[in-house]
Amino acid sequence: MNVAAMTVAPDARLFLLDDESVVFSEATQQLHRLNTAATFLWIHADAGLDRAGLVHELGGLLATDATTAGAHVDETLDHWQAAGLLGSRNGVPLPRAVRVESVDTPTLTREFPDDLATDAVSAILRVRLLDRVAAIEFSDFATLRRTLPLINHLQYGGDAVDDIVLRVVHRERNYYLMLDGKPAGWCGADETIAPMVFATVTNALVSACDYLMIIHCGVVGNGRGALMLPASSGSGKTTLTAALCHAGYRYFTDEVALLQREGCLLRPTPVPLCIKQPSWRLLGRKFPALLDGPVYLRADDKVCRYLAPGGAMQVADDVLTPVEHIVFPKYRPGSSGGLQPISKAEALARLLTECKATGGHLSHADIASIVIWLQRVQCRTLDVDDLNVAIDTLRAAFPLNP
Repeated sequence: MNVAAMTVAPDARLFLLDDESVVFSEATQQLHRLNTAATFLWIHADAGLDRAGLVHELGGLLATDATTAGAHVDETLDHWQAAGLLGSRNGVPLPRAVRVESVDTPTLTREFPDDLATDAVSAILRVRLLDRVAAIEFSDFATLRRTLPLINHLQYGGDAVDDIVLRVVHRERNYYLMLDGKPAGWCGADETIAPMVFATVTNALVSACDYLMIIHCGVVGNGRGALMLPASSGSGKTTLTAALCHAGYRYFTDEVALLQREGCLLRPTPVPLCIKQPSWRLLGRKFPALLDGPVYLRADDKVCRYLAPGGAMQVADDVLTPVEHIVFPKYRPGSSGGLQPISKAEALARLLTECKATGGHLSHADIASIVIWLQRVQCRTLDVDDLNVAIDTLRAAFPLNP
């Protein structure tokens, strides 16, 4: 590589996070984590140093010989070049593969009948989530009854205009979903239609909101601030969130947390918790009604029950709330269950792994607001073996506010 002819990409900007940093490229919508040495090299490369200058400076920092320092510099520059973080002074264009994800929606695998709109509407249920309203039109009462346990707590009787209309048509053994007149999903099982209606309508309402990012995580509040629990499926996130609510914490969400552009504040998104079969007995001791609830089959073939907010699960007040702690939980049998601090750069990288969507093209200002926000938040990991031990650990770090 002719490094002397290279400079850092003009749209890539460095953001310091403690002893590390992240570099964000608006062109590629990608964020890269840099350790201390890479941060040192970036600052000097941005100042105009060529390879020889970088080798000299890094050798002095690490107190190592030119050969070793040169190998580190070349490896780093090769990585940056492959990631599109180096730009040519001769005007060679950078890749423009903008990556902005959207909220998951059902995948259609069959043709829809052309005459679904002619089916009579037997019942209409209106629901509200995050100031957005949906009218759900059912062609039969049986489908409404199957769906009610998942969305009954979101019912709305006000006079606000509907933001979306979802029509659910049941014909013979098939169910068809039409969102604002367009095909949105279908299934052929009674056990699947309620989760599909719930997912379709909540995704549509969330997508209609303004937000910076949607993070897949559980969130609970202590009456003063919020605790985020970002994690992938199978981590024990839902079980931990439900148990925290049973211990007295206020419920925000177990699925989607919308970070606002101003201050990365959160509002409750109180969707029902999807409890998969392995956790039924454990959570049934805390929420006996769970074991009496209907059994559903999600579109991904996961057998589950749903735990709706209310009763022993108190929903947080519908106000913008600051995040005080971010804890990344992971179920690990045999672990000690303690909290372990992680760097802010690692926390940001993990958080973005659980990002389901961004509210449009992210700017440097957006990333700057996230970095400023993270500086105020305590970031840790939590290995979970015994659920009660995990609850006690989190209660000590994030006590309930009287």
